[in-house]
Amino acid sequence: MNMGRAATLPLDVLSAARRIMPNAPYSGKHVCVIGGGPGGLLCAHRLRQSFNVTLIDAKEYFEMSPSVPRAVVKPSHHRVVTFRYEDVLPSRMGVNFLAGRVVSLREDSATVQVHHDDSELDVMFDYAIIATGSETGIWKPSMDPKQPSAPTLQRRKESRALELIRMQEKLKSCKTVDVIGAGLVGVELAAELAYYYPRMKVVLRDLQPTVLPVLPPAAQAYAKDWLTRHGVQLSLGPDQDESEADLTFSCVGLKPHSPILPESCLENGWVRVSKTLEVQQLCDTTSTPAASQSDAKPDGGESGESAQQTTTDQKPAVEKEEPDLVTTQSFGDGRIFAVGDAVQLDGAPIPKAIYWAEEMACVAACNISAKEGIGASWETERELQMSPNLVCCSLGPHDGLFTIGDNLVTTGPPAAVQKAVIEQTKMSSLRDEPLGRLIWELVH
Repeated sequence: MNMGRAATLPLDVLSAARRIMPNAPYSGKHVCVIGGGPGGLLCAHRLRQSFNVTLIDAKEYFEMSPSVPRAVVKPSHHRVVTFRYEDVLPSRMGVNFLAGRVVSLREDSATVQVHHDDSELDVMFDYAIIATGSETGIWKPSMDPKQPSAPTLQRRKESRALELIRMQEKLKSCKTVDVIGAGLVGVELAAELAYYYPRMKVVLRDLQPTVLPVLPPAAQAYAKDWLTRHGVQLSLGPDQDESEADLTFSCVGLKPHSPILPESCLENGWVRVSKTLEVQQLCDTTSTPAASQSDAKPDGGESGESAQQTTTDQKPAVEKEEPDLVTTQSFGDGRIFAVGDAVQLDGAPIPKAIYWAEEMACVAACNISAKEGIGASWETERELQMSPNLVCCSLGPHDGLFTIGDNLVTTGPPAAVQKAVIEQTKMSSLRDEPLGRLIWELVH
């Protein structure tokens, strides 16, 4: 919960209760949500009362990506952190679901390659939200259909579970495993491996001089101490020794997934958006050279009254060419929005995490509703300023740490319990179960 809202808890409870009850006016408009991660699901939930919502995803199931490190060493955990969209969206949320890959996006429609027969279907919409997220190794598999693994990893829950079981079998025969990247995912995976495979040599590698570089120093020190005590070898900094690993896990290289947008809407692959999360398109405008004072006329030209006559003892001004001005305009006439990992917001760096994807989802949903006269509009920067950075990192099943902003708040078993509660209630919320939904409505 945002710290500034503590004094208004009763009002927050009432507001959250209203948001999970169907009492909003119906607009009759259609919203297409592309991507079924936490951000896309929250968009669908917030808009379902006032709009006809269709969610499109290349997979048939939802997977809680932060829980994948536990599923790697304990494949049975995968059942706990996944569900089929068909079991939740149409029946519980009243949201249409289409399993397929969007191959093109226009101002009022999306062409979808439907999975069950590979046919193409045009989905018309009044508004669209791009929530396609990112990809990075096994945690967030590639959406690229050209990759051989895409059909099995992306579409069917059973195939994904089988892939994790095969990985566990491979781990049982490994003596040394390298984990590349000492961020949240890398640290959690190294801790899981050290706990479940105590005889295995686990090496955590990163070019950074410390683990968890985005967290407070106290959190870094706690994680370092835990990893060292449990036999994880830390190889940090630019001087790396030669690897002797039987298996390597890469936990670096987050790549945005935004192939359906033109290059003019992207910045190094990330989707460019406005403060209201409308997708923005670059427009190059070249200004004309400024006229020199010596050429200005007191009664002529567009400057008219502001022109001043030069005297003979004045030196003529040197002509200067103005640099090219780069401006943006809304793509799709302001009816196409983007949220989550794929987004790049100028002037407001946003961490790539579920919490922030859902904060953006709230902003986009409110702004779409506002365009139809339902509620007020929001700006992303305002929400970011109100929201502290909350991070819960597990260190095996019985230890962990929790930070708020620059403060290490909880460590040890209480943090591990907190992480488990977060996972359980978040999955409950995403499945649209009342108690879980109410709890997380208070957070956002």
